Formats: sequence, structure tokens, C-alpha cells
Amino acid sequence: MALVEVFLGAFITVLFERLTSREFLNFARSEGIHTQLEKWSEVLMTIRAVLSDAEAKQITEKAVKLWLNRFNDLAYDLDDLLDEIATEALAHELKSKPEAATTNKVRKFIPTCCTNFPRSVTLKIKMGPKIEKITSRLQDIVKLKDDLDLRVTREARSGTERLPTTSLVDEPRVYGREKAKQEILELLLKDEASNDEACVIPIGGMGGVGKTTLAQLVYNDEKVKDFFDTKAWVCVSEEFDVFMITKIICQAVTNERCDFNDLNMLQVSLKEKLSRRKFLIVLDDVWNEKYEDWDRLRAPFLVGLPGSKIIVTTRNEGVARCMGSVPSYPLNVLAEDDCLSLLAQHALCTKNFDDHPNLEAIGKDIVKKCGCLPLATKTLGGLLRNIHSPDEWKAVLNSKIWELSEHKSGIVPALRLSYHHLPSHLKQLFAYCAIFPKDYVFDKDELVLLWMAEGFLQQSEEMEVLGGDCFIELLSRSFFQRSGGTESKFVMHDLLNDLAQYVAGETCFRLDDNMKGNERCKISEKARHSSFIRHKYEVYKRFKAFHELRGLRTFLPLPIYKSSSWQGFYLNNNILVNLLPKLRCLRVLSLCGYKINELPNSTGDLKHLRYLNLSQTLITRLPESVSTLYNLQTLLLKDCLALCKLPSNIENLVNLRHLDIRDTPKLEEMSSGIGRLKCLQTLPKILIGKNSGFGLGDLNNLLLLRGMLSIVGLENVMDVQDAEETNLSCKQDINELEFKWNSDSENSQNEGLQVSVLEMLRPHRKLKSLKIEFYRGITFPSWIGDPSFSKTVYISLRGCTKCKFLPPLGQLPFLKELYIEEMDSVRSVGAEFNCGGNTLEIPFPSLEILSFGEMPKWEEWSCSNGVDFRGLFPRLRELIICNCPKLVSVPLLRLLSLCELEIKNCDEAVLKSFIELPSLTTLKIENMSGLTHLPKEFMNVLVSLQCLRIVGCALWQNGLAPKNLSGLSVSFCENLERLPDDLKSLTSLEELYIFWCPKFVSFPENSLPPTISRLAVKFCHSLESIPNRIPRLEDLTLNNCSSLSSLPIDTLLSTLKSVHIENCGNLECVKETVEQSIMSGSFGISNWPNLGSFELYRQEFRCRLKYQIPYSLSGGGLLTPNLVTIEIDGFENPFYFPSQSQSFTFLKSLIIRNCKSLESFPHQNLPPNLEELCICNYGELKPLSEWGLQRLSSLSFFTMGNVYPELLSFPESCFLPATLKSLGIFQFWNLKSLSKGLRNLTSLERLLINNCPKFESLSEGLQNLTSLEHLEISDCPKFKSLSKGLQNLTSLERLEISNCPKFESLSEGLQNLTSLERLEIENCPELGSLPNERILDTILILKILGCPLLEGRYSKLSGVDWPKISHIPNVQIRSRR
Repeated sequence: MALVEVFLGAFITVLFERLTSREFLNFARSEGIHTQLEKWSEVLMTIRAVLSDAEAKQITEKAVKLWLNRFNDLAYDLDDLLDEIATEALAHELKSKPEAATTNKVRKFIPTCCTNFPRSVTLKIKMGPKIEKITSRLQDIVKLKDDLDLRVTREARSGTERLPTTSLVDEPRVYGREKAKQEILELLLKDEASNDEACVIPIGGMGGVGKTTLAQLVYNDEKVKDFFDTKAWVCVSEEFDVFMITKIICQAVTNERCDFNDLNMLQVSLKEKLSRRKFLIVLDDVWNEKYEDWDRLRAPFLVGLPGSKIIVTTRNEGVARCMGSVPSYPLNVLAEDDCLSLLAQHALCTKNFDDHPNLEAIGKDIVKKCGCLPLATKTLGGLLRNIHSPDEWKAVLNSKIWELSEHKSGIVPALRLSYHHLPSHLKQLFAYCAIFPKDYVFDKDELVLLWMAEGFLQQSEEMEVLGGDCFIELLSRSFFQRSGGTESKFVMHDLLNDLAQYVAGETCFRLDDNMKGNERCKISEKARHSSFIRHKYEVYKRFKAFHELRGLRTFLPLPIYKSSSWQGFYLNNNILVNLLPKLRCLRVLSLCGYKINELPNSTGDLKHLRYLNLSQTLITRLPESVSTLYNLQTLLLKDCLALCKLPSNIENLVNLRHLDIRDTPKLEEMSSGIGRLKCLQTLPKILIGKNSGFGLGDLNNLLLLRGMLSIVGLENVMDVQDAEETNLSCKQDINELEFKWNSDSENSQNEGLQVSVLEMLRPHRKLKSLKIEFYRGITFPSWIGDPSFSKTVYISLRGCTKCKFLPPLGQLPFLKELYIEEMDSVRSVGAEFNCGGNTLEIPFPSLEILSFGEMPKWEEWSCSNGVDFRGLFPRLRELIICNCPKLVSVPLLRLLSLCELEIKNCDEAVLKSFIELPSLTTLKIENMSGLTHLPKEFMNVLVSLQCLRIVGCALWQNGLAPKNLSGLSVSFCENLERLPDDLKSLTSLEELYIFWCPKFVSFPENSLPPTISRLAVKFCHSLESIPNRIPRLEDLTLNNCSSLSSLPIDTLLSTLKSVHIENCGNLECVKETVEQSIMSGSFGISNWPNLGSFELYRQEFRCRLKYQIPYSLSGGGLLTPNLVTIEIDGFENPFYFPSQSQSFTFLKSLIIRNCKSLESFPHQNLPPNLEELCICNYGELKPLSEWGLQRLSSLSFFTMGNVYPELLSFPESCFLPATLKSLGIFQFWNLKSLSKGLRNLTSLERLLINNCPKFESLSEGLQNLTSLEHLEISDCPKFKSLSKGLQNLTSLERLEISNCPKFESLSEGLQNLTSLERLEIENCPELGSLPNERILDTILILKILGCPLLEGRYSKLSGVDWPKISHIPNVQIRSRR
């Protein structure tokens, strides 16, 4: 059982606050129920007096623990009842104030039982039985209290001391792991060859022992960085998601986003990236013991260079045995001395006890009690931080809570003790985190909103601040840790997550996706808070157990916000319509991320609701009943791209504090009632109505606004008085402001009015960020650039097309980022911009980023008033000047801190203005008109330049090359014929890219710098040759170089790791030059029609030929047996497959398409370890019976197309191996049916039949395919109906039928398809009905395209059978395009 005091102390405080509230008591008195409520107060006082005694005794007395459990459940029910009464009081108050709402509109959303009788009679009828039941339960609790002899005791030490803020952000030092680190390093840095895969090194040990810390130590070691070519770190946790793990590794290796949605494509991509590279991958916190999952994950890891390693950290020795190549490295607890030092650091902020010798002996005993476990020691150190009293240290040491045995609770006693010493309100907040899974990344502000909605924070205007303080205190006590060093994201250690679950007990639960069978339904009726990980398709049965949880308060899919807005999640409609309305006690409801487009009107019945998150949904409008959610504090509508209207009576949400409508492009109007929501703190966007709706003056009453505020539609302000009434200068908590007019230049405001409006919108002086867009005034107001705005760090001015001069922004002392764009009328930028006429020593003293863009009339950039331009921008790191073609007068610029410079579509004078750039490392120059070469004076100042990108203009003259350049990119330079001869002098150049330079003929005569490791040339159709020798070249890309006729591959092979050549049609001279194997596993050649032969001799390396390989294989030209993949497509010349193909023992995939001239296909001599075989559009073949396919014990994927034109039934007999998982049949022109020859394919998971014009039926061929999951039939014009044999396919999950014009029935053969989740029907005009409702119950995706009979019957708007499919999460019905 849990330590159920978790909520009680805080709960009693909340209950007393409500019971003693004057407004609440007045309402209760008017309803005649105040006597009972006063008695409840007395009982709660009695219980609170003995609560400390009960908390202490529950450890050893089971009856006391049960008593606490019982009272905990009662406290929740009592709180719900009091909240219901308070809501009635609030509804009465709103109805009695006609200025707050239109009574008639409100009343229609209030149940009729509240309007047909006198109010006091109504409340007594509704609440009487509930009040009596609570009273009886309280009396029982008091009687049991006396029977248990619970006594009044002094409350336990609260432990509320705040720790010094300077210690909160310090990362603890690592003690006692030097030897372990060295031993792991020795394993990592061994370079011995591995047989066939990277060496896996498991690090094992109990939770909290420091496995992750040790892995981090070696991962960041300098020797490791030098030894491996690439590294990746993945936190795996309990869910072993092969797709997500692979994706994270792929992104880490490439430093690019991977958008693949298919595991095969993702793994192929990762395999290419890892190929022939020495890599290190850390899989942290692995729990999964299934060898099949690990086997699938490791597929891309088989191509690395010898010495590649994988580190796995795990608590489970079974995982280590499953994954490890070497015995697990057992990480033990710290030595006692090291653990004592760790305790001293966290408790005393020192390495030892020299300054506190009286605590050392106690500290040693505490370390022993911790079992020298680092996490437990660190946690206790946080508990004892800045406490120097030996008595308090002894109290911690001697606490009875230590005696709970580890095996019963599963929690380290030290961590439990740390929890025990938390103040009651922090216990409640921490235990609530039990609903979050391990390794969840917390956002502090998101968590505080949930705490607030659950009623855990004391009611006040500053609840958010209080919640933030509580979070920081938990952080200081090591209950949270920063995630990756970020300021706003946090994680909780696994052991602390276990602790939260333990203390929360039955109150909090997660829908555990790993639970099997009926265990999923074992949820206590006392559960109050729930969470679950979103599924792609949420089915009703997943939440069936929720029907019994009438007291449930939290319905929370995780993560709170989806990371990818494009990814769709679908919700069974029954969850919205039938389940959620029954959860009447909900306080937190999130549907974020689900593709729902409407919310049921019954949502308004959830009167306890405080938090409603509909972000990233397809909601178009909220039901008006939402206006009766009087307790609602948080309404999140972020990224609701279809939202066009808010409730008209939104002003009734008098407790609303956060209304987030960011990124709602279709929302064009807001109700003026929002201006009456005086509790609002978050309102990031307001829309000014043209004739009605929210007006600018409605901002006046929103005194508590904070954070970001964007005011959109300022062109609709017709009275400057409205702007003055906003009173922005008094809204001190707004730190980001955005003012937006319509981009249409012909707006209805005159220029003078716009100037006056913006002047009146003057904010407070602590503003941090300001954006102004499409302002049409001719001048800026005086406050923009006022030096008293000393906190402003960001300003953006865009589309202010009538302003002729910029404001004096140089006076802002802490401005860091400045963006100025589309200022069409500005001709000169001078003293008014720097200092506004005042003489300053250093304008822009803090500016780091300055960007000018789209200023077509800007001609002069000057400086006067005694300000030397050399003193400007002392901290500027990045300067961008784009599309300022008339800027010709520029002063001499000395920018000593500038690191990045971009000049685009400007005059040469801009380049010549720079006379000192000692720190510049990155330069981009684009489309400098009339520039014949980069100016000499400009090139001379590039003393530190490392990366140069030139687009659409000339390079430097010989002798001026930047000496430290490491990367050079040249593109769209139409007149470039050759690179400068002094390129070879660039001894640091490693990467060279030349794209879209049509006249580029050759590289310098004296070759390229020897340091180049990556060379890419694309769309340079005049290029004739590549330099003969590039000694360190590893990566070569040639694309669309049509004149390139020779390639010195013989001199490049010794270093190349990756070669990609495409559409280089004249390459001929590779025929006899390949003297050794490519050292890479990634070698792609496509579209080489003139290539003669390609020979691979060295057998030490595995070589992979992929994509199209139209070269001749005649004469035994393919001699290496180490190929992994061969794909031949579209080769028309005669050639034959090598006779020794059986020796290709590593060949996994053989794909031959459109090669009718291929001779001597090795029917009986196929490579023995083939996993994939595809033969399509081929010439004559021997019968399948002569192929010997049954000998291919690894064959999983087999596809045939446009072969055996006379075949009527497939297969002829049982000639296919039982290992097949996927079978594709394409373009069998006379095939009529499938035969019994399929009966031995008991492992087949996927069957595709496509473009078989005479195919009529499945016949009896499917009866034994009990593993089949996916069946697809397409482009079979004579196919009419499914076979009865389908009833045996109990594993079938996906059924697709398309372009079968005579298909007319789905009713036959589907009775037993209990696993069917996806049904897609396309262009089947004769099909008139779907299967029965029992089959439809399991469907998650239903797509109907081009089926007019089905469309008329099942469409949402008019279909009579729409109710039969309305529960399906994803329904798509549309006419044929």
C-alpha cells in the first residue's frame, strides 16, 4: 500500500479554505445547508489534529494505514461535493448579474432541474442525499479514529528551508568512478576486427547506481571523440520502439531531420550513413528482453568499420545477455569514502567534513544506510543541505521509515525518507507526477497548470508563481533534474518515478501499454488521476475500465504537446460521446493532438473542469455549452488551424486565467466579452474586430496579462481613445509585444491616426521584445528607441513602408537582436538611427545580431554627431544585408566581434566598406550585380574565415585566397569556368561544393588542396575531368555532369568511403581501373549507359551495389562474393548472371527488373542466404518447380511480375519456402485464382495481387495463412467477391481492394476477422455495403474513395448508415477525383 498521507495534509487545508470562505458560507446559509457544513469543519479539525500520529503509525500498523486510505478517498469525495456547491453558487451569482452575461443565453445551458423550481428546493433535492452520505462517512472515520487510539501530536518537521539559489544550478561532481571509466575506455578503444557486427558492451547495475553517469563520462572523453567517426545517444527506457530508436540515431549521425515514416526506408538510410564508419552508439536504460526486437534494431549496425561499439545500460541482466557481445560490466555502488564525499558535497557544499567534524560519524552511518547508492546519497544530501545540527542529522538517521524492507516497497529507503520530510503540499505535487512515465521530459509551466487545475495550489492571484516556486524547491531537493542542461525542461530519475508511484498508490495510474490481457482493466475504483501514451488510433475498448471511475479527475494523453504537428492521432468517437460525459468529476481534460473536428455539447456538463486542452486538433468551433464551465482556468487552443469561432458567451468563464489561441489562422474575430475575464494572464493574441467583437479598449480590464501579447488588426481602430484605454504601460508582466496592421497597403486608417494609435500603445519600460508589422505611419512614436527601455533585447520592424527614417534604436543599452525589413521609403540611415541626435560614446553597445532586408530605396548609411563608426556595434556577431541594391554610400566598418556575414543582392560598395573583420568565420555572398571578382581590399580582411559560400557571383583573384578556409561552396555562378589557381594553397580546406555552374570546365591545373575530404559537383554540364590525386578524399558526389568522361577512380579508391554518381552520361573510363574494392558499404551508380564492366577483386570488404546497375556482367566480371545487394533495372544489352552465384553467401537482396536480355538466370544456383528476391518483366524462365526455392531457408520477401504469361493458377504446387513473409504477384495476364500451393506459407504476413486482368477469386488458397496481416488486391477487373476462406485469417489487420469495377460484396468471408483494423476500398463502383457492425467495431481506419454507392450510404452529412461507422477514429469518404 502507498503512504496515503500524501494528499491528506494539503487536502484538509483546501477543504478548510472552502468551508470557511465567507462567500461560500453565505450561499450555504441561503440554501439551508450551512449547519451540516459547519459540522464537517469541526470533524476535519479533529482529524487534522491526529494526522501526524497516524502518518507515523501507518508504517507499522496496518489498521492505521487502512484508516488513512479510507479518509483519503473520503477527502476526494468531500472536495468534489464542495466544488459542486461552489459551482452552483457561482452560477447563481452570474445569473444575478445581468451585466456579466445575457441571462436567457446562459439559462439554456443550465439543466432544467435548476430552473423549474425555487433555488433552495433545487439544491436540497440535488445535494441532500450526497450531504447525508458524506456526513455518515465522516462519523465512521471519527469513530475508527478513537478505536485506533490516534492522538494529538506535534506536527513533524516541515523541511521548508530554502536552499541558496547559487547551488541549485551546479552539477554534482562524479566520485569514485575513475577505475570504471578506465576499464570501459579500454573496451571501447580496442580496434580488433569483429566478425559481423559492432561489439555491444552492456553496463549493468541497479537503478541509481550511476550507469548513465558512467556512460556519459566515457561518451564525452576526448580519446573517444578522436577514436570514433560518429556517435549517437538514445534514451530507450521501457518502451523499446525500434522505429523511434532508429530515427534518433539517424538524426544524430546525420545532424539532419529524418522524415521517413517507414522503418525499412529509415533503416536503409541509417545503414548507408553508418557504412564503413567507426561508430559509437549508447542505448541508455534498456528494459526489453525480446531478442526479436533487438535483432530488428541492429540490422543497420552490421556495416560499420571494425572497432564500432554499442554501449547498453540496463538494470536487467537478461537484457545484457540478450544484447551483449561481451559479458556485462557490473557497476557496483560507490566505495564508502567516495559516497561520503558525495554526501558532503550535496549536504555541506564541500568535499569533506573538515569544517563539520561533529557530523562525519553520522554521515558515515547515513552512507551505510543508503547502501552507498549514489542517487540515494545525493537525494539525502539535498534533504540535509545547510542543516548543521547533529540532532537533525540523527533524526534522519534514526527514522523508523528506514525499516521498511526494500523488497516490499521496491523503493530505496533513503529516497522514501527524503519524501517523508517534504512539506505536505510538496508531497502532493510530487506524488501527482506518478501519472507521467519514466524518462518523461517535464515542462515546468505545463506541470504548474496541471497542479493548479487539480486544486493542489492555494487559491490566489499568484497561483502560477506559487507553483513555480514549489517546482524549484523540488528541483533543489533533487526530485527533478535538468534535461540536457536546458533551462525549461526537466526529468525525474527512474527511482524517484518509482517512489512517486509508490506514495500515490491507487490514486494515480497510467494505462500501462505493456500489460497483457485482462490485467489492463485492473484499475482501482478509487483512482482519481490517469494518463496514457497516445496511440495512433485510440479504440474504445482501451478505456473501457474508465466507466467505473466516476471520481476520475484527470484524463491526460502524453506527451502534453505533440512534438510533430503533422503526425495524426485519431480518437474513437464513442470516447467523446459515451465515455467522457460520464466522468463528471474531471478537472483536467486533454484531447490535444487528436484529429477531432467537434466537441460534444455534453462537455458543458463537466462542471468541475479547470483545464481543457484542445491544441493541435481540427476543432472548428467550441460548443456554446463550454461557456458554462465556470471553474475553467486554462483553455488551450494552440495550433488549432481550423478554429474559426470562440463561444459567444465566453465572458461567463470568470475563472479563466489562460486562453492560448496562438497559430489559429482562421480565427478572425473575438468576442468583446473576453475583456471582462479579469483573471486572464495568458492571452498571446487578440483580434481587433472591424465593426464588432473585441475592441482595443477591451484590453483595459485585463490587468494581469503576462508573457506574450500580439495585437492583430490594428487597422480596424478608428478612435485613438481606444488605444489610450489599453493602458499597456501598466501591464508590467507583458514581456513580448507585437503590433500588426493588415499587410494590405490600402487599409482604412489614415497615416496620422496610425501614428497616434501607436503612440498611445506605449508599453512599460521593462519590455523585452517588440515586433511591429505593416505600420503605415510616416514616423515612429517617441517611445520606440527611448533609452529608458533598458530591458529590451529584441526588436523587429517589418513592412513599415511609409516611414522615411528609422527610430533611434542605438540608444537601447541591452538590445541584442534587431531585424529591419521592407522599409520601402527609407533612403538614408544615419545619426537618427544610432543615437537620435544625442552624442553617445557607444551606440548599440549590446547588439549581437543586425539584419537589414528588402529595402529597395536605401542609398546611404552614414554616421554623424561625433560618433565614430569604428565604435559602433562592439559586440555584433552576425550581420545580414539582403536586397538593398541601391546602398552605395557606406562608411568604413571595423566590426571586431563579427563572426557571420551575409550580403545578398547589394552593390559592391558594401563589400568594400569592411576594413577590419578579425573574427569573421562564416561568409555568404549572393547575387552581387556587376561584381567581376571579390574586391582585393575585402579579401585581405578575411584573416579568420573558415566557411565561404558564394551564390551567383564571382570569386577572388589569384593570390587572395583566405588562408584558413575549411569549407567552400560555389553555386549558380553562370560565368565561372575554373577555380582560382591558388586554391591549392588552402591547406585547411576540407569540403568543396560546386553546384549549378554551367560553364565550369575544370579544376586548377595544379590540382586541389591535399586536405579535401569531401567533394561534390552537381549540374556542371561543362566539367570534363576530376583531379587525378586527392589523397584524403572520403566522400565524392557527382550529379548531372554530362561532359565528364573520365574518373581517376584507381587513385581515389584507397581513401574513398562514400561515392554517389548520378546522370553522368559520358563516363566511360572505369572499365579496367578498379583494382580493389571500394572500402565503403555505400556505393551508388545510376544511369551510366556507356559503362563497360565493373570488377571487384578484394574480398576482405563487404561491398554493396545498389540502385540501378546497368553494366555488363559478362566474362565473369562480378568476382567478389561479398556483395549484399544487387539491383539491375532496365538493361537492354545481352548479358548473363555469373555462374558462381552460389558463392555469394553474403547476398541478401537480388532484384532484377526489365531485363529481358539477361541470359542463364541461376534458377537452381541462387545465393543460399537470400532474404529478398524480386523478378519482374523478365524473359523466359524455367518453371518454379525447378528453382529450388525451398532450399532458401532465409527467403522472406518474394515478388514476381510479368512472367509466366500462360499461368492460370499460382503457385503450381508447394514450391515456395515456408519462411516467406511477403508475397507479391503482379501482371500475371492469365491468372484466374490462387491454388492450394499456398497452404504451407504459415508465416506469410503480406500478400499483394496487382494488375491480373483475369483474376476472379481467392479460391481456397488462403485457408492456412493464419499469420496473414495485410491483403491487397488491386487492378483486377474481373474480381467480384472475397472467399469464404478469409474466415480463417484471424490475424488479418489490413484489407485493401482497389480498381476492381466488378467487386460487389464484402459480406462473405469476413465473419471471423476480429483483428481487422484497416479497411480501404477504392474505385469499386458496384460495392453497395460494408460488413456487419461486429466487424466494423474493430476498424481504426476506413477509407472509401470513388465508390458512389458506399458514399451515399455512409457519408456523414446524409448517409443513413453513418452511425454504424461514426465510432471509427479515422474515416475518409470522398468521390473519385
